[in-house]
Amino acid sequence: MRKEREGEMIYTAKIHGEYICQAGHDRILKGYMATFKLPSADAPLSVIRGKLLMPFLKKLDVNAIAPYSWHMDEITPMDGVFDPDDVPVIFQTFAQLKIYVKRHRLGVPVEEYSDLELCRQHVVLAKTDPESYKQVYSTYSSGAAFDKELARLNEDFNGIGTSLDVVEVDPETGIPTPKKPSKSVKTKPSLSDDEVLLS
Repeated sequence: MRKEREGEMIYTAKIHGEYICQAGHDRILKGYMATFKLPSADAPLSVIRGKLLMPFLKKLDVNAIAPYSWHMDEITPMDGVFDPDDVPVIFQTFAQLKIYVKRHRLGVPVEEYSDLELCRQHVVLAKTDPESYKQVYSTYSSGAAFDKELARLNEDFNGIGTSLDVVEVDPETGIPTPKKPSKSVKTKPSLSDDEVLLS
């Protein structure tokens, strides 16, 4: 949503994260979501973190002490006209990445990705080093195919089994106390999960 005022482009940036706040004698983490207006899409997280986030958190919560984390959800021009070269790839949404990939003819199948951060990394790699991207995508696609098959096989299937060891919960403190296991297992630290199951 870019809006021009006297030749200036304005962007809206949506972020989320956690912040530290004082709660009595303790310091705890709380979550936040925020939207800011920016004059450019260059280094938006740095600008938000350095100039805007703490004043926002203080207005949100008088007990806010400091931001703990900040993650970009999306940055868009205010007039709704998205130019894929205006916003850095590392901040683009899936929809924006599709436009960027099409414009630069990168051949990255954005719709196959469920992890936005990974998709962004692959798009950057496809632009900067196409040969390396082909190798990385080959590995990714075989792993993704396995994950899809695993999800398909276990769809609407909750597994078969029961819990054998009982955990007692103290009614006053709510602290769980596991009973002694029915069988102790000795394993070597160097064994993989599959080797432990086979032993």
